[in-house]
Amino acid sequence: METDSPGTFKKVLKLLEFHAFLGGLVFYAPVALLIRTERGITIPQFFILEAILFSSIFLGEIPAGWVTDRIGYKKSLFLASIVLFFARVVLIFAGNFPAFLLEAILEGISSCFVSGTQEAYMYSFWSKEDYTVKLGKISNYGTAGFMLSTISYMFLMHWFGLTGLIVATSIASAFAIAVVASLPPEPHHTQHSESASVLPLREVLHRVKQILKTSSLFYIVGNSLLAISMLVTNFFYIIKVTRAGLPEETMTAVILGYSFVSLLCPTIVKHFQQIHYQHTILIYLAGGAAFFLGLFFSDGWVAVALMILGPLVLDIPAFLLSELMNENVDERNLGDSRATVLSVYSLGCDALEIIFLFISAAVSGQEGNTAFLIVAVAYMIVTILFTLDFRKHNGEPCKSADNIP
Repeated sequence: METDSPGTFKKVLKLLEFHAFLGGLVFYAPVALLIRTERGITIPQFFILEAILFSSIFLGEIPAGWVTDRIGYKKSLFLASIVLFFARVVLIFAGNFPAFLLEAILEGISSCFVSGTQEAYMYSFWSKEDYTVKLGKISNYGTAGFMLSTISYMFLMHWFGLTGLIVATSIASAFAIAVVASLPPEPHHTQHSESASVLPLREVLHRVKQILKTSSLFYIVGNSLLAISMLVTNFFYIIKVTRAGLPEETMTAVILGYSFVSLLCPTIVKHFQQIHYQHTILIYLAGGAAFFLGLFFSDGWVAVALMILGPLVLDIPAFLLSELMNENVDERNLGDSRATVLSVYSLGCDALEIIFLFISAAVSGQEGNTAFLIVAVAYMIVTILFTLDFRKHNGEPCKSADNIP
């Protein structure tokens, strides 16, 4: 099959949209924390499990990225989908800390192989002018799947309980494997293992080390803040709802409202692309600090209203950051090792997340609301540091055209 024909581009887009839709079908998402606490996991233990998950990602990021550049993006996505399916199956039967630990490690392995890979796969088909738009469109299908699962979760939980929610999610993961298997190979990378253009791992690490000395701090810190923010919102929104005495079904309204705002983000992001990068970054950082401070201090319906606005400070910067990272890889002449380099960016992110999670395990207590304050403080510290850095480097610390020899 010709991988650069218009028909192939259309097929890839449709399959990735369907894959995103299936990935969004996480039927247990509104009660993901309860699944663990109902089976004996405490809030500090939850943070430890998440820290172990990110530790497994930290250890596997670079090897998985290098393997991906050797075997191809499609095969790596296929492998990640299989491992994620088995992680969901383990979650069905998990009833103690060791079982949840195994689930976390499997999910971490899956994340290692998917980290940056779908973006790299997409980037191989579309120009950078189309990339962000396509990424936003695909993301909307994931949001649609998430909205459907949110509406369905009340009925499934009523009929089948918490275990039924995980089983339904596992079935969606199984279908996602078939969708990935149907993807065509990426252009120019159908023979990764035999291509001389794929650098040896030692050479890639040397060039990546040079990159990390120059302009990657924004990618690492930005990725880390986004990942931590999404983790806290995904798991601890339910804390705000139950603490205010609102029924658990309120989470359905929260997630539907959140998802509707998320659907608008690809349109909004077009306007952000026209703003100077300095202003975009500072808007994102200041907005994140204000958002999580608001969540910490608010209760009841005020907190619910803030929760719904979450995508404005999470999804938009995620789209922009993904585009910036891929542009930076091109500027460094590392396109043939894209997955490895993107994995290294994620590696620094993982390290910061691990530190955050262990700190949270130590200071969070049992109610979990403190997590919002910890994230807000992290945003404020980074806002101050980047403001100082902008003044020093004329507002462009995240963009550099220097090529690494």
